[in-house]
Amino acid sequence: MTGMTMAVASQRGFDSPVDDSQQVFRGVLEALSRPGSLQQLVVPVEFPGEVSGATAAVLLALADYSTPIWFDDRFVARGLPEYLKFHTGAPVAEQRSAAVFGVVDPTADGNALDGFALGTAEYPDRSATLILEVPGFGTGQPAVLEGPGIDGTTRFAAPVLSPVIWTALQANSCLFPLGLDIIFTAGDQIAAIPRSTKIEVL
Repeated sequence: MTGMTMAVASQRGFDSPVDDSQQVFRGVLEALSRPGSLQQLVVPVEFPGEVSGATAAVLLALADYSTPIWFDDRFVARGLPEYLKFHTGAPVAEQRSAAVFGVVDPTADGNALDGFALGTAEYPDRSATLILEVPGFGTGQPAVLEGPGIDGTTRFAAPVLSPVIWTALQANSCLFPLGLDIIFTAGDQIAAIPRSTKIEVL
């Protein structure tokens, strides 16, 4: 481990680990149960530079030694794997297919959703949850969401996403009950699109 990654690994996590983790966990559940809604999270005191506080918070709250995480190169370069290993014990998944969580930069990877576990007919819950870090919300193409947790339809304050990513998200919803659960992160906010949510891009 280099000096830089050692320094990143030893950065402080939550100010109050138990209380803050519980708050973040509730925020993630609220985001997943109300697709497209924006949730503000408690973020760690310290986290790797050029990584959003929401990304760090979600993984600090959800990850542990039993949840391998796959990281895009950008997050590897910023020391996020070492930071999470130090605080949660979560191992790095060498292959996307082995990951319980994936941390992806959709602005850099047009194939952000490819290769992750989708679950099986017998065990649909054995699928990956992806954290897609974006610059912000409300700056992309408007989208309408429909499905469980939504009264009729709801308009999603979407981030900027490429047409390839939107197509992949729409295809993912057609796989239900299989498929990926998606959590978008930006700053200290998250929004989620679970696999059960239908998406119409306007």
